[in-house]
Order: sequence, then structure tokens, then C-alpha cells
Amino acid sequence: MGKASSGKKTGELAGLTPRFLQLLPEVLPAPERNRMPELQAAFDQWRAGTNVGRAPAPPFAGNVSGQGPGFAEMPMSRVGPVGVLAIDKAGPAAFNLPVWEALRRCRADGSLTNYLQVQGAKGVVLEIWDVEQHRRVFLDLDAESMAAQRLLGATDKFNLKRVWARTGDWKPAPGDPGSLGDVLLAASTEKLAVISGGEYLGKDDPVLLAVEPIANALNLFMRDRFYMTQGDGRGSHNMFPTPLAFGEAIATVNSRAVSVSAMLSFDAKGEIRSIRDVFADPAYDEARERAYRLNKAIWDAHGGNFSPVGVGASKVEKSYPLAKMIARITALESPFLVQPARK
Repeated sequence: MGKASSGKKTGELAGLTPRFLQLLPEVLPAPERNRMPELQAAFDQWRAGTNVGRAPAPPFAGNVSGQGPGFAEMPMSRVGPVGVLAIDKAGPAAFNLPVWEALRRCRADGSLTNYLQVQGAKGVVLEIWDVEQHRRVFLDLDAESMAAQRLLGATDKFNLKRVWARTGDWKPAPGDPGSLGDVLLAASTEKLAVISGGEYLGKDDPVLLAVEPIANALNLFMRDRFYMTQGDGRGSHNMFPTPLAFGEAIATVNSRAVSVSAMLSFDAKGEIRSIRDVFADPAYDEARERAYRLNKAIWDAHGGNFSPVGVGASKVEKSYPLAKMIARITALESPFLVQPARK
């Protein structure tokens, strides 16, 4: 986007146009392309003003209610429990490691294999996005495991977007991943600063949806492990997102990133029947104490701004104190700047 989006407000970038609908089928995988006639019909009705009572979502307003750039959508062909994991004050790559380790865990304990067998699926495919070049790649978890791990490890550039069930043999072709069935996990991986042409419009605050075996493994990762990802109250540090109950998940200007988890169950009509606050369980008390203790120890050891706690000048949003200070002291009119003598 970059230059194309420079000077535009986020609401303008979220607007639908006929050209957008025309280009959309070229980049969608087959299961999503199948819905294009439905999407085109709804778009035509909206433009013609004939869809009475079905107004489109308003432009992006800076939060999830606006249906803006960051989204996680998981169509459900069958009613079943769904997990939600959300992190406040964090970047979109916050899920790369947890999802990778969760997939390893639920495959090892057989829960994912059993789920796939019931669904008639043969494997798992990862959809990974290059958030800077606006490209994506589909990799089979069995056949291309090492390649997937390397991409997801480069968290500044590659983010996991979806996990798909594979319905047939894996024979990827350019422009068409093929053999994709149900979405098993979907995450909001879009980088808001990239979409807006570099202007800081808020943290990405990622969220994901996942089927039960993957969601359970994700929760166990947050309970048993410790990892560092970009984001805290000022977004310019790498720290562990603390797992908290709904009523305690309040971020302040100097707080670390906070994470919440819910397990949703549905009735036969697809209506939500119950919502369980996963991290409110006492089983996560030790995880919270470990997060507070290790976050503080790592922060104190590195003075808050030195790497690996500090993310560095290239990863800090332009409106944050570090970026503003660097811009001020390196400006051409800065009294601190000494130009090299010309020969």
C-alpha cells in the first residue's frame, strides 16, 4: 500500500469499490471464491439501495466494531466449540509461536488427528502472510514443516493468518493452493501501520478463533510456557502477554500486554449457548505469577529499552517517544547534529 494509502484516513481504506470486488477472486483460495456470487449480489444490492434493512457495516472506526483491516473470521460448516484468544497492547505476530507450538502439541496428543478424522480431512495447511509485500503462501504442516517454522520465526515480516483442514493429497500449484476444506483457525494478522502507509493509528491488538483441539492447546501453551512478543502499554518492547480473567484484563499506559481466552459453545441453531472465561480458572494463577516475575526480571536486566526488551528504532511507531526523540535530534536543524566536513 505505502504511497497509495499515504494521506488517506483509515475509513477511506476500508471502503468497498467495484474494482475491489473485481480483483478479489484472483487472490482468494477456492473455498472462499465459491462465495463470490453471493458477495457480488449483496454488493450490487447495496449499491442499488435495494437491500432494505441490510445496511453494510460502517467504515473502520479504530476498533473491532468497525469491521476494519484487522479481522478473524471462521466460517462454521458444523456446530462445535470454538476458542477465542485475544491480546491487548500487542502486535499481529503475537500468535506465531503459540499457534506453532499448539499445533505440535495437539498433533502429539492425538486430539487434532481425531478431529480431522471425524471431519474427513487428511492433514493441515498453514496460510502465512508476508505483511510487508502483501503476499501469502500455503504450506502443508507435514510436508513443509521446516519451511513453515522458519517463516513464522521471522515475526517482523511473516504472520500466520489461517490454519486449514486439507481434504486431499497435497499438490500445491502457483496461485491455487487446492485441497482446502474448513478453516480450523483464523487470526487478525494485518499490520495497521503498513495498511495506513506508515501512520500510527493504534496497536494491532490481535485476536484469533480456533476449533476446540487447537484452542485447548493454545490455552495450555499460555499456562505452561513463557515467550516474548512485541507490545506493552507503549508498544515498543518485547514482553510476555499475561493471561488474565476478563474482569482483570485492563491495560494501562505502562502495563504489559494482556491476554484473555474464552471457549464458546453453541446450540443446534448456531446460537451461542455459553461462554467460559478460560484464564479465570485457578490453574492459571501460577502462569500469571510467572509472567509478572519474569517480565520484571527481564525488564530490570535490560533497562527497559535495550534489546531484546526494546524492539529498536526501526520497529517503533512514529508517534512513540523513542521515534520522536530520534527524529528530533537527527533533524537537519537539530543543534545536536554535526555535519561531516566536505573535502
